[in-house]
Amino acid sequence: MNPHQKKPLARKRQAGVAAVEFALIAVVMLSLFAGLSIYWDVLQTQQVLSRATGDGARQAHRLLTSGGMNTSEIESVVGRTVCDSLDSYLPLQSCAQDVKVSLTEEAGRPRERKLTVEYQRPPMLGRKNPDETHPSNPKPLSQEPDTLQAVSIITLPLRQ
Repeated sequence: MNPHQKKPLARKRQAGVAAVEFALIAVVMLSLFAGLSIYWDVLQTQQVLSRATGDGARQAHRLLTSGGMNTSEIESVVGRTVCDSLDSYLPLQSCAQDVKVSLTEEAGRPRERKLTVEYQRPPMLGRKNPDETHPSNPKPLSQEPDTLQAVSIITLPLRQ
């Protein structure tokens, strides 16, 4: 038998192998790409949140050292500062809903205040549902963090 006659039959058997291999590899590559893009988005959002917290901490330091305002008033002004800083980088629907700012005194450290900023991050893939056990709620497609947090410690100067 001529070896050249077998090649067309072998080609017919392997005609769909490349498509199957591509399908298997494409699923893995798309999963890796989705994971990488989620990781990048979370990392970038955390960096923006850290920068906004620093801006808020500088504003809080100025207000705390100048005196004349109570903690809730300072939190309000610092919250606006943080929201202004975040607004240029993040898609905030409503700063009051998405961002929580708190200024607390550090226990046992009267010269230190702790500024905590929490951001409710919208998911990239799937929806986060508070009641995941309910059958009508679909499960999220990924394990994305839904809340990011940044903390800044403000040290006040010694009083003369």
